[in-house]
Amino acid sequence: KIGMGKRKDWYGSFEISIKNGENGDLYPIGHVGSGLSEEELDKLSKMIESIKIEEIEGEVIVEPKIVLEVTYEEIQESDKYECGYALRFPRVVKIREDKSPEDINTLEDVKRIFHIQRGKE
Repeated sequence: KIGMGKRKDWYGSFEISIKNGENGDLYPIGHVGSGLSEEELDKLSKMIESIKIEEIEGEVIVEPKIVLEVTYEEIQESDKYECGYALRFPRVVKIREDKSPEDINTLEDVKRIFHIQRGKE
């Protein structure tokens, strides 16, 4: 999404996704808007401009080519997202230009981490 206030010149919120390991489809698992410096926001906004497909009411649809490393408080079960999980308090650690969308975490990874954090494994 396009930012507001101080972030009006950059994109300020980003949908983050995981992939289905079986077919490679992407599943949203949250939105992240914190953790990036102004310099990183500027860089990411320029990257987004180069892969933008369309813009609808302040939301921008892009080709899935950018990989962000995020940290989070925990993984929660969620009815909001098709994958059944959401990241609680996600925060960007860095833009991973050394990674491709094929390298992102899978739904199976998220399920495994969820069970580990719950002490069920």
